[in-house]
Amino acid sequence: MNRLLGFAMVWAAVYGSITFGSGESGEDRLMSLVAALPAWGYIGFRVMREIRGIKEDGRLARMRREEQKSMGRDELLDAVTRLVARGPQSLECRVAGHGAGHLCLAVSREVALADLVEGISGRYGSSRNLAMGGYADPTADATTGLPLLTPFGKHVVDMRAWAYGSWWIGAGTVDGDDGARRVVLVAERAARGPC
Repeated sequence: MNRLLGFAMVWAAVYGSITFGSGESGEDRLMSLVAALPAWGYIGFRVMREIRGIKEDGRLARMRREEQKSMGRDELLDAVTRLVARGPQSLECRVAGHGAGHLCLAVSREVALADLVEGISGRYGSSRNLAMGGYADPTADATTGLPLLTPFGKHVVDMRAWAYGSWWIGAGTVDGDDGARRVVLVAERAARGPC
C-alpha cells in the first residue's frame, strides 16, 4: 500500500509540475502548483526517512566494527603486557582528539570494570584511584596519574591507575556519545624529581 501511495504521489507531483508550466492563466498555474505541493511534501518526507535509515544503518555498522575490534579481558591484559614490556618508546593514540603520550585499547562491552581491575592488579599490584563517580582527584599531576585522565577530560567517570616502570596503566569508565563505556590505556609516566 505504501508503494502504491508513493507512486501516486510521484505521479501527482510530476503531473502537477508539467501542468504548472502549461496553464492558460495565473489561476490555472496556481491550482496545479497547490495540487502538487502535498505530493512534493510526501516525496521529501520519504527521502528524509530513507536518509535517516541509511545514517542509522551506518551507525550500527560502525558499532559492530568497533565491537569486532574490541578485546576481551585476557586479550587486553596481554596487550598491556606487550606495551609496557617494549621499553620507553613514544605512544600515539589513534582515537580522534587524543594526543600523543598514551594509547587507548578497545574494550569489549561484555568485560566488566571489576574484572579488568582484578586482572591488571593480579599482574601489576595494587592500584591508585584517580576518579570515582565522575569526580577526578584534584591532586593528580604528571607524576601521580594525570596522563590517564587527560585524554578524556571531564568525561571520566571512574579511573584506576597502576604505576609500572616508565608507564601508567589505567582502567576505567568514561561517558561517550553512546553512553558509558570502559577504557584501558597505557600512558607515559613522568619520573619524580628529587624531594
